[in-house]
Amino acid sequence: MTAFFNSELSQQQFLTQYWQKKPLLIRQALPGFDPILSIEELAGLACEEEVESRLIEEVGESGPWQCRHGPFTESDFADLPASHWTLLVQDVDKHGPELAPVMRRFSFIPEWRRDDLMVSFAPVGGSVGPHTDGYDVFLLQAVGSRRWQISHEHCRKPNLLTGWI
Repeated sequence: MTAFFNSELSQQQFLTQYWQKKPLLIRQALPGFDPILSIEELAGLACEEEVESRLIEEVGESGPWQCRHGPFTESDFADLPASHWTLLVQDVDKHGPELAPVMRRFSFIPEWRRDDLMVSFAPVGGSVGPHTDGYDVFLLQAVGSRRWQISHEHCRKPNLLTGWI
């Protein structure tokens, strides 16, 4: 039975015990994993008309947790503060064949359950805020450090962010 990334857990055990049941953290899941896209390449994709992207600022011009949808321009990125923002780019696997190997790592999950490869970048303090995902998510953090928090309680206002995650 194939191991689930860098863990003692098999893919079957993952599907039986965790998939759609409870969160799982595997530290160093892909030892030596390097970012596939530079921030410049990711920002370049976010400037293209056919690419879905979002910029989330914790403190934006019109209040907390402002979300703007792309396409963006170079000046949009130049005007960002030094911290507390996140760039999210959807479907990057459809725009770069070098990203296909990342998606193949999840081929043990039925294809109809796999949507796309989203890549994000956040400087220090960058976040998307408290939210509930309406789908199953695999997160691979390539560089940096982040404090991930998982709650077993339902997100409720005033801390729930909706409509753009």
